[in-house]
Amino acid sequence: MTSNTTLPNRSACDVVGPSADNSSSGFPNLDILVVEDNPINRKVLGAYLRKINCPSVQLVENGSLAVQAVEERMKSFDVIFMGLFMPVMDGFTATRNIRRIEIERRVTQSTPHPVSSAYIVALSRLLRDDCKENAFAAGVNEYLYQPVQFREVKTVLEQRERKTPSNDQSDLS
Repeated sequence: MTSNTTLPNRSACDVVGPSADNSSSGFPNLDILVVEDNPINRKVLGAYLRKINCPSVQLVENGSLAVQAVEERMKSFDVIFMGLFMPVMDGFTATRNIRRIEIERRVTQSTPHPVSSAYIVALSRLLRDDCKENAFAAGVNEYLYQPVQFREVKTVLEQRERKTPSNDQSDLS
């Protein structure tokens, strides 16, 4: 015997939280890439980032497009929000490829300032330790569980904003 039960669609809620706090000036210095295969999650996170004044946000739907976006840029993204389980290329593989590109750029570019690395934040619904361990082994810097809370996203951005080269005056003489 089969029973059909309609459950609410959680995909619209994969990025949740209180409304954005627009009291701050936002994050105009951060270049952000969102890599998420679920179109609703991608759109909601992108809209939130724009609402809190992140003018430089690029949205892509899989790891292959993320790697392509990184390859096409002269400098690294400051923050990459990376879904882990996506078609075409998963987030683990994309992260490894992005880290490889960053290493190659450090070797080939002779600039007075070091080539920065993107701060990659893994996004996943899986609570398993091995998934988290594999993400860190691939090169992510932080792991957020979905549904992602807006305050967690904002905290990541606040930490990264303080570390962007344009805000770091300590090396300037």
